[in-house]
Amino acid sequence: PSLLRNRWLPGSVAAGLLIAVFAARRRRVGPRELSRRELRALIDNAPDTVIRFDLGLRIRFVNPVVEVYTGLAPAAMLGRTVAEIGLPPENVRESEDALGTVLATQRPTVMEFSFETPVGMRYFESRLVPEFGADGAMQSVLGLTREVTERRVAEVTARRSEAFLAEGQRISHTGSWSRNCVTGAVVWSDEQYRIFGADPAVPRPWPSEALGALFWERVHPADRPFVRRTYEQGMRDFTPVALEYRIVLADGTVRHIASEGRRGEGDDYIGTIMDVTDRVRANRRLRRAIKARYEAALAERTRIARDMHDGLLQDVTAIALQLGAVLPHASTTPEVAARLAGILRLAEQAGRQARVAVQGMRRGGGAVDLVAAVQAAAQRATAPSALALTVRVSGRPCLVPPPTCDAAVSIVQEAIANVVTHAEARTVRLAVAFGRTRLRLSVRDDGRGMPPPAPAAGGDVGHFGLVGMRERAAAVGAGLVVSTVPGRGTLIRLEAPLRP
Repeated sequence: PSLLRNRWLPGSVAAGLLIAVFAARRRRVGPRELSRRELRALIDNAPDTVIRFDLGLRIRFVNPVVEVYTGLAPAAMLGRTVAEIGLPPENVRESEDALGTVLATQRPTVMEFSFETPVGMRYFESRLVPEFGADGAMQSVLGLTREVTERRVAEVTARRSEAFLAEGQRISHTGSWSRNCVTGAVVWSDEQYRIFGADPAVPRPWPSEALGALFWERVHPADRPFVRRTYEQGMRDFTPVALEYRIVLADGTVRHIASEGRRGEGDDYIGTIMDVTDRVRANRRLRRAIKARYEAALAERTRIARDMHDGLLQDVTAIALQLGAVLPHASTTPEVAARLAGILRLAEQAGRQARVAVQGMRRGGGAVDLVAAVQAAAQRATAPSALALTVRVSGRPCLVPPPTCDAAVSIVQEAIANVVTHAEARTVRLAVAFGRTRLRLSVRDDGRGMPPPAPAAGGDVGHFGLVGMRERAAAVGAGLVVSTVPGRGTLIRLEAPLRP
């Protein structure tokens, strides 16, 4: 053996180990002594299979570990070819092809194979090296075979995991990326290439500079400052980030992206992106549907509230007004007068409850036009009479909350109804003044003024309408002032906040 020279294949661990031990021992013992004791002991106890073939490809030497994998004793293999020791045909073909290559080229080669061993399926890697004599002629082939089952299983598992991950990313439209914060090296997953519309004809992986250029080219111009600022802060401080932004593909299509990033191993910053365009569009459709249903329900409630306000509520108010007008002049017994007063209170209570219901049905709406509402109410109230109506608006008109508008309309209607019924007036003036935070509304007539309360019926008979107006004003945080001068008319003034 000491006369043979091996052309070791670079990277052979077993070969490197033998050479290192040989060199270390040679400094202390002679080559003949090493050949007889140390080298043979090293080979016999090596975990890798060491096998030597002559030029006829018959086995001339094999170390004991071969029995672990083949179940054959080394002595039973000597003088035989691989075809004669009972290996499976596929393994025989692979071995003969590799050995034939070494004989033909006189250069090392590597082969990988697997076969069923007494302990199950195992994977191996063999390095076949030509050996030369002192005359330079090739004399044998040395084989070093190492079991690589763990490595192969790990590689297969990794490839399978990568395949599953790639398929999962494709189905979920989720990509992944990493960036080394020191070197700037960037890596994208296949799905991230697809999401950003990378040209599939360009071989992957792309250089980091090209990936960076594609990324910023795709990010929507309006979102770039925010995206850049967020990523730069996260990578500078190695803090987690989560953001959503838009990208614009080459054909102009806008896609919505949700991304997260965090610190990875070492100097890497890793993250994911997800194409959430379908989710964003679905949410928009859902919001539109909810809004449409809400608006339809609100429109129906508003219609019902308007019908109640213009119909039932006005009828109940008219009944209460008529009872209030007739009761002071009715010639009847105290018992009947008390019953009529009770009916009047019930009618006004029904009117108040109806107004509360109408206000509640309108409360879901937005701000409304108070000027148009009170003007229309005043015109309806004066239509059956000969009263001349004037309307004056000052300040900067604005929309008001529905409850405030409803209270103002009700007070205007009731005030004008009182004028028509009792005041014997010729004109009525409606004024609306808008301030910065409050509004003032007044109804003034030129009639005979309001009569004092009648004590015989409990002090409030004839003035139940004023009680209702004050209650409606108080319900919206407003104040109501009534002033009257006999023979010079009556003024009813409402002051309410523009916002609740």
